[in-house]
Amino acid sequence: MTVSVVIPVYKVEDYIIRCIDSVLSQTYRKLEVILVDDCSPDNSMQKARDYIESIPDNDDLTFIYLRHENNRGISAARNTGVDVATGSYIYFLDSDDEILPDSIETLVSLSDNGKIDCIRGSHLLLTDEKIVFQECVLQDMIVFNNRDIIQKYTSHKLHVTPCNSLVKKEFCRKIRFKEGVIHEDVLWTFVIMNQIKTLASTSHVTYYNYGRPGSIMNSLTDRRCNDNMMIIFREMDRLYQKGIIKKEKENKKYIIERKGERLYKILKSDQLDKKLKLEYAKQIVGMRDGISVLAYFSFLYLYDRVYIKIKNVLKH
Repeated sequence: MTVSVVIPVYKVEDYIIRCIDSVLSQTYRKLEVILVDDCSPDNSMQKARDYIESIPDNDDLTFIYLRHENNRGISAARNTGVDVATGSYIYFLDSDDEILPDSIETLVSLSDNGKIDCIRGSHLLLTDEKIVFQECVLQDMIVFNNRDIIQKYTSHKLHVTPCNSLVKKEFCRKIRFKEGVIHEDVLWTFVIMNQIKTLASTSHVTYYNYGRPGSIMNSLTDRRCNDNMMIIFREMDRLYQKGIIKKEKENKKYIIERKGERLYKILKSDQLDKKLKLEYAKQIVGMRDGISVLAYFSFLYLYDRVYIKIKNVLKH
């Protein structure tokens, strides 16, 4: 059973060898490795290709090199990789991260010979010096119906990231990453969890996720972040209305809570002026279930106030 590993490449010249080396070291060898150069301005792709071709023991792996004519973003790069993939499963790997030698083999072993739609591994968040600052460890479980998968996801027992998972190719072809936005992971993973019927996860760590200066998540301004979340919330509402995000109470509650949390962060932000805060607040409250979003926001506000008071009392 072939696994297609899709790696978007953009401005990762200092990290790409680490990523590629971890792929070359995989104990599972039925791999199709698809590198998508998203018009990177540095030497990332050539560096990766030169390194791959310099290693004599990788003839059993298949490598495909693709290039965008214009920079289109990580969502487009992932979609491009999926379009040409021939493997039964897709595995997304970010080019500044790395996987453990037994990563793919561990996940494939939980696939029940290709019967499971999605298999998810645990991961660690590390600095470039490999200091762990967060462990993201999942339960060992197998889930056999979509309603239970939705329940697990909306109760935060599964991670948002599309990386470190085997996902059957037919779902990746059907559910595309929304291009032109950041935080695309939030939307894509939510929709995928609403479509798959079987899922397995493992507490075994199979992925190292590096937080680094200059990465998308570390270079966001509040305004850019919030502009994109407004787009994603509207898309969630649209897909919920169409039934692609299923009309389960867990999904409705999850969307309301995400909007309420975002509204709370916006109003607490010291990077936004009052006019912009009001604009964002009007947008969120004007979306589906706006009254419920306000109620959840109020709960968060009161909870925070009470927590701060209790904390101050305990200090004295």
